[in-house]
Amino acid sequence: MWHAPDGELAAIRRILATKASIRNNIHLVKYTRACLDMGTFDPEHVRLYLAATAHLCAPWMAEVPRATITAALLVDRITP
Repeated sequence: MWHAPDGELAAIRRILATKASIRNNIHLVKYTRACLDMGTFDPEHVRLYLAATAHLCAPWMAEVPRATITAALLVDRITP
């Protein structure tokens, strides 16, 4: 986060929000949202909040395999 170009911060924010939201952990979603909101409220320190979000999301990204996420998202859904 510290060295990312300013033009990439919006994409990083979207990626972190998506990575948190597709996991079945309400605490991860809640704290990710809080960090992203604080980056909006305090734009001077947005990199700090994005770094905190990335640090928070990292263990869940490593621990939850993509197949598990896909299965959780498809529970009780009929897909073509």
